[in-house]
Amino acid sequence: TSVKTYGAKGDGVTDDTAAIQSCINAVAGTNGTVLVPDGTYMINGNYNGSFGLRLGSNMTFAMTSGAVLKVITNGVDNYSILTAGTVSNVTITGGTLTGDRLTHTGSSGQDGHGLVIGNASNITVTGLKATQCWGDGIYITNSSSNITVTNSICDHNYRMGMSATAVNGLNVSYSTFSNTGQDGPLLPGGGSGFDLEPNAGETVTNVNFSHNSVTGNAQYGIGTGGRYTSGAVTNYVTIASNTVTGNGSDGIYCNDGTTLSTVTSNTVTGNSGHGIELGEISPSNTVTGNTASNNSGYGIYATQCTGSTITGNTGSGNKGGGFYHDSCSGT
Repeated sequence: TSVKTYGAKGDGVTDDTAAIQSCINAVAGTNGTVLVPDGTYMINGNYNGSFGLRLGSNMTFAMTSGAVLKVITNGVDNYSILTAGTVSNVTITGGTLTGDRLTHTGSSGQDGHGLVIGNASNITVTGLKATQCWGDGIYITNSSSNITVTNSICDHNYRMGMSATAVNGLNVSYSTFSNTGQDGPLLPGGGSGFDLEPNAGETVTNVNFSHNSVTGNAQYGIGTGGRYTSGAVTNYVTIASNTVTGNGSDGIYCNDGTTLSTVTSNTVTGNSGHGIELGEISPSNTVTGNTASNNSGYGIYATQCTGSTITGNTGSGNKGGGFYHDSCSGT
């Protein structure tokens, strides 16, 4: 069912939120498809409370390659363009989500996101671009599960390219995370391409991040961790076969509380910090088969990493040296 059937204009001027939401409501639960043809559709990011368009369960939301959902400029702390909240069995394909980063009238808050997935399960995202969002391109939260993101792009978002605070089962592959936090002052804690950041009492687990390009972000390329002492847990994460280049801090940073995880076969070059860092209180991890070269810090830097295995890596041309460890045990 085309959103044009419900009166959406796609002319870059008309507020199309209500028309597209009516189409979603009609298709939700039917295993049908909402089709968004080429055009620029203006979306009220606070149409459903602090959310814009809200998807239903058992449906496909299909945007053509020339379809753009663009948030109407606002000054609020929280908004989203598209939300899959408390739903299951949803597929999102194609199109572009464009935020108001360059025109946002507020100065506080960090939650102006492109796509929000919260308390949702069995969600597949493919071929989506999220750009110029005040917060994150894609944000996953509230104990979501079985989330797949593939062949997608998060570029020039303000806080994070993509982040997850609470998820069990996240597969991200063949996607690009670039230029986060550039062209302006960083939001606190922001600027990373891909970040796993559970809050106190939350868990991020069973994550596979592979065959992605992570480049030109203002802070870390890839970050994992949380506040270990407050009960935030990040474990069973695999970071494999990614290209991580030209980021403003570490290429890959496994921070406090990252455990039982694997960093393998990545190419990590030209980053302004260390190539790969195992941060404080990050035990029982495996780092193997990586190439870390021409980074401004060490190729691999490890501190307080008990029981970890760091073997079979290659380092060259790193300004700090190839490898450094402090208070570590293992292999």
